Amino acid sequence: MLKLDTQGYDRQVFHGSHSCLDKFCVLQSELSFISVYEGIPDAYEVLEEYHKQGFFISGIYPINRDASLALIESDCVLVKRTTA
Repeated sequence: MLKLDTQGYDRQVFHGSHSCLDKFCVLQSELSFISVYEGIPDAYEVLEEYHKQGFFISGIYPINRDASLALIESDCVLVKRTTA
């Protein structure tokens, strides 16, 4: 399992791990649906990157919401999909 929690830098760390991604079947990353840190990609951009590398959402777990209950951040667990 690769757990990323880098205060907005998960995407960069993920890029740096490409040479060893085959060793992981589970990935956990913190996603921002509403920007908390300046200049970081939103959840949809990051999920596209993970998907391109074969990781698919297994679960999304809210971390915090705004006053209107819109999701700000969540932890996301993704699994490496295997063909059967």
